[in-house]
Amino acid sequence: MRLMKEATCWSIRDGKSTSFWKQPWLENGVLLEEFCLTDLTEEDRNSTVAEWTTQEGMEAPKPDLGEDKTIWGLEKDGRFRLKSAYRLAADELKAAPNGKWKKLRQWRGPNRIKHFLWLVLHDRIFTNKERARRKLTQDSSCQHCKEHEETAEHIIRSCKKARSIWGKMHNKVVEKNCRLPFHEWLLVNLQQEETGVDFGIVCWHLWKQRNEETIDGKNYSKDGLVVRIQAWFRVVQQAKEDIRKTSSFQNVSPTTLHIGWEPPEIGAVAAGGLLRDHLGHCVEAFTCNLGRCSITAAELKGVVEGLKIAWNRGYRKVHLKMDSTTAIEVIRNRENEDHRHGSIARQFRQLLNLEWEVKIDHVYREANFAADYLANLGHDFHFGTHNLNVRDSCLFQWLCHDVMGISHERLVNMI
Repeated sequence: MRLMKEATCWSIRDGKSTSFWKQPWLENGVLLEEFCLTDLTEEDRNSTVAEWTTQEGMEAPKPDLGEDKTIWGLEKDGRFRLKSAYRLAADELKAAPNGKWKKLRQWRGPNRIKHFLWLVLHDRIFTNKERARRKLTQDSSCQHCKEHEETAEHIIRSCKKARSIWGKMHNKVVEKNCRLPFHEWLLVNLQQEETGVDFGIVCWHLWKQRNEETIDGKNYSKDGLVVRIQAWFRVVQQAKEDIRKTSSFQNVSPTTLHIGWEPPEIGAVAAGGLLRDHLGHCVEAFTCNLGRCSITAAELKGVVEGLKIAWNRGYRKVHLKMDSTTAIEVIRNRENEDHRHGSIARQFRQLLNLEWEVKIDHVYREANFAADYLANLGHDFHFGTHNLNVRDSCLFQWLCHDVMGISHERLVNMI
């Protein structure tokens, strides 16, 4: 806002709207009243250009051109252009003594998190302190500890809940220089060679969880948040490995595909899915907390639950889309009944033998974000299957994401 004010100026027409003494007519924004040899009355200070331009040597107003108006001072014709505004903002950043943006630009994590970190370093995120300043709430305190004002630093570093999450992540992300000022602490940890990317992911998830609790009224467990953070660690690590692999192939043309979320490894896992019509409208959504089992078992159990729901609701023509090639191979391999997932696969085939039509296709996870969101959500529920409200704000966001055809790019090798 400050830069916008500095770049605008008055175009004098009739001179009746522009202050004579309060406008920065001189170089470096100096006001005329600083050179006045006598004390000005309040009436004089509020006088306009039209009242002072009858003296010799001063250009008279031009009432035939209409009222005074503001113009964009960086263009000769006075019209606003994004190019000059961008150049002004870029020059401001280059002149910044701390070079925060230059350091952040070198961070090698997801762009959405980099954008969030940029907002944090520029004090732009919408904390309770900021909401109170804008009269959107009367309570600027943290909703968890109720002891301190909720700022970006409190959410990410100082709050008791944040400290407990950092403690659980200690074996993966080690904070350094905890006594530094907040912004310096962020930059120092983001620039760590081994843990910088994971550090940024934890910061983003702490903010994301706070938003969902404050705005959507949700309440997530600490263990559930840790599981989601660790899943992001694996996704980012896998993406790095995939990039390295692409450089090792010879005589292979890269093709752009769209890749997304990866499920957790063997341990506490969950599954989820949804039923939607041919227009993409969700008619049923569910999530399952499965306890401890393998990823493939979770995929198969989630599909079995989804098919049961579809059959019970009376649907007789179903197009099943899965993002697990391993699960599809288990389903289609009828010869290996002794497979460790054989019992679940038999349940699946029993459902297929009912009087209906089920088509099975593999899709990449980028085409399955809504189901992946539901699977992640299962960690926050008790053991078992739970039907969900299809109006859930986050689920609705992913459904809109799919209907609008939003995609994500990734280079893969097509042999």
